Amino acid sequence: MQLPAEAVTATALVEVQFCFNCHEARLHGPSVTRGPDQQFFDPESPQGRELLARFRAADPCTRARAPLRSAMGRS
Repeated sequence: MQLPAEAVTATALVEVQFCFNCHEARLHGPSVTRGPDQQFFDPESPQGRELLARFRAADPCTRARAPLRSAMGRS
């Protein structure tokens, strides 16, 4: 699916930075209010694992990286 040109050149209203080690998502951008600019999430949940899988699939360099400690099955 091809994105329209205006979608590609538009300014992002929010940027989210995910940290799968500290379980935090930080929000940045002009549409982020002065309220909580961070959220916490469970990277071990099915949704967290799916999100990480999608990030890794989009990044060709991830094949060379070691898996996260949490994904290695701690005892």
